[in-house]
Amino acid sequence: MMAKNYYVLTRKILVTGDVESGFLFANLMAPETYVHSIEMQRRTTVYAFLCSITAIMLHRTELFLIAAREKANNWQTKEHNQRLL
Repeated sequence: MMAKNYYVLTRKILVTGDVESGFLFANLMAPETYVHSIEMQRRTTVYAFLCSITAIMLHRTELFLIAAREKANNWQTKEHNQRLL
């Protein structure tokens, strides 16, 4: 039979106001597979968030580029029309 690996989190909890003996130590144990599944869920969430932010920023950059091109084109057209007069 294969032994399961566990992660252990130990926290010091203040129970009373006494600095010397007013603490309780709590240990939380979680199987390694559970911790890895939480890591994968968080990673997936972070990557999805970053991907959506990247898509939004690319769309904004595209809109700015289109506006800049239109402005440059309008400026050149006005300059050309003034030369004709």
